[in-house]
Amino acid sequence: MLTDMRGCGCGFMQSLRQLFQPSWTLNQVHQESTLSVFYKTGRKSRPRYVQVPLCTSDTEDIDEYAVDEVDDSYSPHESDEEEYSAAEDDTVVLEVDSSTLASPPQLQSTSKSVRKRKSRQFWTHIRERDEAPTIPIYDILNYNDDDEEGISRPIDLFRQFLTDDILNIIVEQSNLYAIQENANKPLDLDRSELEQWLGLCMYMSITRIPNTRLHWSTAGLGNEKVSSTMSRDRWENIKRKFHPTDNSQIDKHDKLSKVRPLLDHLRSKFKEIPMTEHLCVDEQLVPFKGRSSMKQYIPMKPHKRGYKIFVLADDKGMVYDFIPYTGKIEPVNNPNVPDLNPSSNSVLHLAESIPPFKNHKLYFDNWFTSLPLLDHLASRGIWCCGTVQQTRLHGLTFKSDKQLQGQGRGTHEEWETQYDDKTKITALKWFDNRAVHLASTFATSYPLDKCQRFDRKMKERIEVPRPCIVKEYNAHMGGVDLHDQLMSYYRMSFR
Repeated sequence: MLTDMRGCGCGFMQSLRQLFQPSWTLNQVHQESTLSVFYKTGRKSRPRYVQVPLCTSDTEDIDEYAVDEVDDSYSPHESDEEEYSAAEDDTVVLEVDSSTLASPPQLQSTSKSVRKRKSRQFWTHIRERDEAPTIPIYDILNYNDDDEEGISRPIDLFRQFLTDDILNIIVEQSNLYAIQENANKPLDLDRSELEQWLGLCMYMSITRIPNTRLHWSTAGLGNEKVSSTMSRDRWENIKRKFHPTDNSQIDKHDKLSKVRPLLDHLRSKFKEIPMTEHLCVDEQLVPFKGRSSMKQYIPMKPHKRGYKIFVLADDKGMVYDFIPYTGKIEPVNNPNVPDLNPSSNSVLHLAESIPPFKNHKLYFDNWFTSLPLLDHLASRGIWCCGTVQQTRLHGLTFKSDKQLQGQGRGTHEEWETQYDDKTKITALKWFDNRAVHLASTFATSYPLDKCQRFDRKMKERIEVPRPCIVKEYNAHMGGVDLHDQLMSYYRMSFR
């Protein structure tokens, strides 16, 4: 326990005196195994005493601490004038006994909330590689030939995603919403008519006529196939009453509650598609300029305003999973998946649909990449590569852009580390027109190849050295952008 603490009456010493109960006096210093600790306070004050516990090794050489000198420099029974004259060096003396300090409940609860300090990451500079690393071989899945033969027509592919179950739910909820709105005007929709309505929507996405009513026009823009399938008023009435869920059972905390059954059904169907080796995660923006709390603004996208969706796709544009962004990214509801930053958590949500230990290659840009994310996915047999922000490479400092530019276009600098003594991560900085940072758990700079670039000074195309990690990233990262491009050709112009 802390002993009697004499001082000049500062608030800090008074608070300490209230927190700890005194159990002995300074006259018992010589009877206990103590250690005197001295430090400067920076202002004139009398010496203060706090008792410090000693371990066994300290008590063996107790003579070297000269405890007797403490009583000579200060005695609690001396007058104030003698105390100030003896404290010319403004020295504070701490003495703590060998008993255990009893921390109050406030201090104990505060210490638990303090985050664990991150250990420093050590990097090894790779000056030149002479061999390529061992890249994990992709485990090819055995496809079912019977399923492939069953999808021979476009209507079969349509029915694989929009099954009878989800169509029946839409028919039931749309009829219910029409009755809730006006009981005297039922919708009387059936599944066959709903399929016809969906077929007309797809046809309108191909014709790209700005006004949907022109499809029933007799002035030249109309189409007999459209008018013979369904009347204009009937098509518009179904569009107004289209509902996949009951409005009386909407979750107010879920912004996508009105379309949640349809979204969950489509996600489950996308996950059933067999995945290829190279996958990528990126964000997609669905154009929308109306009023919505989920509308996002991304200036670097072709359509700057709209709904943001995180998409998992391959390098050919095939989508395997997607997650609409509602304003907050929650951690994955899995005790085996860590809670990282929000950008990394979005990748972890999509990675739940990737089969583990099949040696898939996953690519993403610098908004998602972090060292803990690469380490966790590697532990699940998912090998990653992506651009990275230099601030996320803790403990690593690359050469400046000016230094790399002086060495010539195509110069790179490579480093390597063992994250938590488990996963080997390679970080590389490559200077082309500007510097770019990349990190990977399977790709390195070797082997180097050449790429064509246009030189403005020489007015001709030149060959620039390109590391292998840059080649792999450029070849397999654009799957989501390709999918977005294909969707833009058949985007519906109505809401």
